[in-house]
Amino acid sequence: MEVESTIIVALVTLIIGGLIGYFSGIKLESYKFVIRRREQAIRIAEFFAKWIKYGGKEKELLSEKELIDYYEDLTRMSFEMSLWIDDEEVLKKIMSRLVHKKDAIRVREILIEVRDLISKSKTKSFKADDIVIWPGN
Repeated sequence: MEVESTIIVALVTLIIGGLIGYFSGIKLESYKFVIRRREQAIRIAEFFAKWIKYGGKEKELLSEKELIDYYEDLTRMSFEMSLWIDDEEVLKKIMSRLVHKKDAIRVREILIEVRDLISKSKTKSFKADDIVIWPGN
């Protein structure tokens, strides 16, 4: 009887340990996914900061080599975004802004949409015009 009890306790312990490990793994993967999405959102912000850096005067302000490097960075970042942004509507809005389409929404509005994708906040009180762009907007 003692051996049977020991076996049952061992099996229950094994099952419980396995379940705890399984659910912990799921939570860890979910957490990693959230972190990855936030990192990607940061990359979108970095892209737009780089894109607006020269205010459309990059040809005047940069040497030929610097200009080539600048465009290479923007192109690479644009390609990367097209590969990992899941929301096609947000991606289309980004690309429309980059080619200056007349109906394109402002960069600030795109950032709010990206923020909404990663945020679990129920309130939406932070608006596009709350975002500061330097120098003075």
